[in-house]
Amino acid sequence: MMTRSDFQRVCGMMKSTIMGHIRRLCGEGKLKNIRLQNQLIYVPNVEYYGTTEEVTMRKCKNPV
Repeated sequence: MMTRSDFQRVCGMMKSTIMGHIRRLCGEGKLKNIRLQNQLIYVPNVEYYGTTEEVTMRKCKNPV
């Protein structure tokens, strides 16, 4: 899981540039946005970035 600020910090890019990349990745179906309270969290969709259905279900059942 990553927030926009995590993504921004890791990549070292401006907020507007990161938001463009996040929108593109969500549009391509590679990321999905889950909302936890008032914070946007991005997680990889199944079959992208080494994520399988089994791993996704495990994360949902046992959140960290």
